[in-house]
Amino acid sequence: MHVTLSREMFGPDVAASVTSSELRTLVDGVRAIEAALASPVDKDTVAAELAPMRTLFSRSLVARHALPAGHVLEAGDLVAKKAGRRDPTHATGDARRQAPAPRAKNGRTAAREGHRAHGMS
Repeated sequence: MHVTLSREMFGPDVAASVTSSELRTLVDGVRAIEAALASPVDKDTVAAELAPMRTLFSRSLVARHALPAGHVLEAGDLVAKKAGRRDPTHATGDARRQAPAPRAKNGRTAAREGHRAHGMS
């Protein structure tokens, strides 16, 4: 490593050199890495400690029922649901639901099996 006092100095290696402030940043980074390596984290222990938070923050608040415009929310108007399990009929109010695609014995959808039988992936 080559340190320069100023990038404005003359020399073939000045452009590839670090200034004193850049050297300080590098040293601080090395020390931070050393500290991290000296204090390993047991991911299983941390995951167990954070499980209650994960349960709390992996839920979404949704309206329990249709609410009129201008309605002032109350606790009874809301329900916590597991995130990622959105009911497609909730937003439109449409009570009809699409039936799941038929499945072959191997668990694939019938349409997918048809593609495989004809050499398509």
